[in-house]
Amino acid sequence: KISAEGLRDETRGIYVYSRAAWRESRREMLENTKKIIAEQLALARLSDDEIRARAANDRSLPYNVRSARESLVNLREVLAYNERELADDSAYRDYVAKSLAQAKKLGVEP
Repeated sequence: KISAEGLRDETRGIYVYSRAAWRESRREMLENTKKIIAEQLALARLSDDEIRARAANDRSLPYNVRSARESLVNLREVLAYNERELADDSAYRDYVAKSLAQAKKLGVEP
């Protein structure tokens, strides 16, 4: 059982977040993803005329807009995954199992 502080043994390279800490880190990831999507949407929504007008001052703008448009699909998938992960309690159990399996694979017994 993982304590409220998590499972940590730095000498053996083991660290597993507590459920609360794991959920908080996932919430932070979700909020960061939302911020990135908002920034990318602002770029992606620029019209060709706006891009040409601003490109004189920012030569990388056309590339940045194209990149933003291409990345939005992936970012939305990441957002949906993060939301599902937070809603599903089994995701934490999977995280713990994978973390402990990784420690075991490295020859470390928790």
